[in-house]
Amino acid sequence: MSLPQANERSAAPIAITGIGIVSPLGVGRHETLEALRARRSGVHAVDGEIGPWRLGSFVPASFDEREWVQPRKSLKLMSHEIRLGVSAAAMALQDAGLATTAADPDRLGVVLGTDIMHCPPSELTGTYAGCRHEDGRFDFGLWAGAAVRELNPLWMLKYLPNMAASHIAIAHDARGPSNTLVLGDVSSLLAIIEGADIVRRGRADAVLAGGTGSLRNPTTRLYHGFAHLSRRFETPIVVPRPFDRDRDGTVCGEGAGIVLLERLDRALERGAPVYATIGGYGRSMKHLPGPDDDRAIRAAVDGALRAADWSVDSLDHVNATGRGTRGDDRREALAIRASLGELPVVAPSAAFGTLGAAGGAVELICSLLALHAGFRPAGPHVIEPDESCPIRPCNEPVSPRSGRFVKIGHAWTGQTAAVALEVPGLG
Repeated sequence: MSLPQANERSAAPIAITGIGIVSPLGVGRHETLEALRARRSGVHAVDGEIGPWRLGSFVPASFDEREWVQPRKSLKLMSHEIRLGVSAAAMALQDAGLATTAADPDRLGVVLGTDIMHCPPSELTGTYAGCRHEDGRFDFGLWAGAAVRELNPLWMLKYLPNMAASHIAIAHDARGPSNTLVLGDVSSLLAIIEGADIVRRGRADAVLAGGTGSLRNPTTRLYHGFAHLSRRFETPIVVPRPFDRDRDGTVCGEGAGIVLLERLDRALERGAPVYATIGGYGRSMKHLPGPDDDRAIRAAVDGALRAADWSVDSLDHVNATGRGTRGDDRREALAIRASLGELPVVAPSAAFGTLGAAGGAVELICSLLALHAGFRPAGPHVIEPDESCPIRPCNEPVSPRSGRFVKIGHAWTGQTAAVALEVPGLG
């Protein structure tokens, strides 16, 4: 069922005034924009993968979290995805020109989408060894004692989902509302919606919102399984292929995307850059939907457009999740066709696959950066949909007809969200 929209508390539009992004396309908004212009893919062959899946989509080796994480000693208490999120938050604040020393700390909030975090197997090797008898049998009854001996007492703090938001709040003295959402691939998009709600209700002047995720470590991959991953390894790399007739799955990646949200009038008053305003949003849920059950996605999209009071004709494109699997893409394509007709479909996921909880925010930022630079983004591959996906893919970067678009996010478990945004100055 569709949830009520929360746009009634303030008529002032909510603006995105800062962008922080670390993804397979680059570090920061400048590198990301250049990758979008060049239609580069962030997918590459990776050695040492589990099983036959040898493709990955990871942040560039040039990324150095020490440039962004303060104090640096806190790095030892951060998992990889937490480091990505803390770095992206620092970038967003810097980009927005909002020095935390000048902000009211009680009015700065943090809402982050994250995944269930897993440690790499190497961190538990000693603990497992301590639970084995001489004949090699594993004895779970020895686990507690071995863990106390082998693990750092603060070990668990590296992998608690809420610690990313906690580290961000501590680093920037953000004492306003804080929350963490763990809802799969739609987590970061729902976090942006909640952040906008917080600002709209007057609970905070500004909110850092988005998400971070990483699917690169073996434990995480084993947890999620491999049925959704592509098995195509030809050169040049041409996967993932969302909505394409030859699609056969996605690629595991990582990244973080965080935006700074504040009221438009406040942003203009302090001379902040305005990348976009949020017109409206919709949320819905359908437990474990089948490939033909597009009701939740349609409800979210329709709710976002109603809240924004926009017509489909006023939109430039829809930014789709585009997971690249047979059932997920069919469900999303049917919803797009039903709610948005032949509106051009942009699927940034074609350039990096699945980024876990970070995906929605990173994909949204791709549309923001491209439209702000004057073009509608296209993926690295030409997409030729089959009859099961009746959509119109954007296969070439073109000038946008307007600055309005809708971003769709959905998780395989059924949680769904849509956000309607407008980049200023494009008609």
